[in-house]
Amino acid sequence: MSKVSMMFNIVSLLQTNYIISAREMAEILETSPRNIKAYIESLRMAGVPIEGLSGRNGGYFLNKLYYFSPPRLNEIEYSALLLAEEFLTKANGFIYEHEIKTAFSKIKAAQGEIMGSSALIDKDNIADSRGKADISPKTKKFLYEIQQAIFYRKQIRIVYNNPIKKQKTIRKLDPYNLIFRESSWYIIGHCHLSEFHILQASE
Repeated sequence: MSKVSMMFNIVSLLQTNYIISAREMAEILETSPRNIKAYIESLRMAGVPIEGLSGRNGGYFLNKLYYFSPPRLNEIEYSALLLAEEFLTKANGFIYEHEIKTAFSKIKAAQGEIMGSSALIDKDNIADSRGKADISPKTKKFLYEIQQAIFYRKQIRIVYNNPIKKQKTIRKLDPYNLIFRESSWYIIGHCHLSEFHILQASE
């Protein structure tokens, strides 16, 4: 990581934490506390008002009057990152699990308000499967629209094909989740004609 990128990340960390030690920043940014202190001195010389507090719970913090706006993620971008983190950090043998965890820690630290508000995003309401790598554009659009309905808690209308009665009906559905199992997508949600349904999704 370049010196400029490192200093940018330090400022982001200072903005999203009331007080943070050099050791904590070093762990997040994968460098040494000594380097962090050197970067902080460079930032101070550049006019960034970084202050320090000594003692057991001491660390560095920014003057409240200083504001530096880092690039922000919107809610959809954040939900996509949460989903990726969920997939890649499960016990699935992913060889870069440690690296992906530290990468997400850096992103979360830099994003601040969105990352710190669990009310905006509910991971349990977002699809929890990788799905198929060779998904068609039409299916991708179809699944994206369902995920949007889940995310924004919107009701959808579907054509339900009853496998027993061999008949189709139009139903209103409150989708809760979208999963991929054994070559098929399934919608979990509340059907307004019944209490609970797991419906196989098709275009």
